[in-house]
Amino acid sequence: MRKKIFIIALVAYFGTINLEAQIQLSESAKTEVVNNLGKSLLDNYIFADKAQNMKRLIHKNLALGLYDNIRNPYEFADILTRDLLTVYKDLHLSVRYNPKLEKRLSHPSYTSNENQTIEEAKNQNFGFKKVEILEGNIGYIYFDEFYNLNVLAKQSVERDFAIVKGCDALIFDLRNNGGGNPDMVKFICSFLFLKPTHINDLYERRSNKTQSFWTEPVKGFEGLSAVPVFILTSSYTFSAAEEFAYDLQALNRATLIGETTGGGAHPESPWLLSNGFIAFIPYAMAVNPVTKTNWETVGVKPDIEAAAKDALDEAILACYDFEIAALKDITKINFILRSRSILYAKLHPRNIDTLILKGLPRQKKK
Repeated sequence: MRKKIFIIALVAYFGTINLEAQIQLSESAKTEVVNNLGKSLLDNYIFADKAQNMKRLIHKNLALGLYDNIRNPYEFADILTRDLLTVYKDLHLSVRYNPKLEKRLSHPSYTSNENQTIEEAKNQNFGFKKVEILEGNIGYIYFDEFYNLNVLAKQSVERDFAIVKGCDALIFDLRNNGGGNPDMVKFICSFLFLKPTHINDLYERRSNKTQSFWTEPVKGFEGLSAVPVFILTSSYTFSAAEEFAYDLQALNRATLIGETTGGGAHPESPWLLSNGFIAFIPYAMAVNPVTKTNWETVGVKPDIEAAAKDALDEAILACYDFEIAALKDITKINFILRSRSILYAKLHPRNIDTLILKGLPRQKKK
């Protein structure tokens, strides 16, 4: 019985693929999509001049017949995205073909948080996948998304931070974090400051308004405002995860270790283009209150460069160095020095010249 169900599921799956492959885009549909995309860009994209250039390019390509031979809607979406990115490489900007999502987005009851239900978020522990205390009383927090902020999310995050509230240093692992909600960024940053601190602004071109983000100290966690913070990054780290790293680096509140991040500082919103097509258009940009700029296209550069796979060990080394400098108890210092020596040898093994080895006396066989 189970085998029959599996076969039926396979038939249904591949039948759906075949059906989608048979979809043929008409010229009128492509024209409508291009027209709607151009208008949506002009109305919403964060850079008005680049929006104008993007619109001009796709209309020119349409008029020249460069889209004439495209019949597959997924291919058309990919090509439109590619064309837009030749004007400006904004990694938040894209066109997608997704009729089911289009139907959901066009429903009167749709809200921007609909794609992330409370139950789904709870099942993922609101992004926090590992919280533990490493040797040397170092708190380690690994999370892969900044989920939408609500009462349950706050309670969950507070429970996780309670585990590390007595630690001498904190490591945030964002190497697999692709971003999320800026309100959650603000809330997590709030554990690290004793007083309200201005961490970021979001400027929206279409309304000419700026939204400011300030931390709000979390009662019971005041001690964390004094501990050193280390953030692990990779080339995958993106969007809100980059903001978290950039904000704390700019305020000299954290040391970044790892790789330069992806480079996406523009939050996007979906816009319906008709015929199953949706444009995800960046409508705002981050403006850091310290640097007066952001990490768009250039990424967030680490203070200590390291391969992503080695970033945690490098961060632990940095924590050991901080503890050694702060401690006065020689017994504790020696204990940490031993751990540091072992870890350093693992990260930086010495290469011995083979000629030297050949020159060493050999032990005679008995």
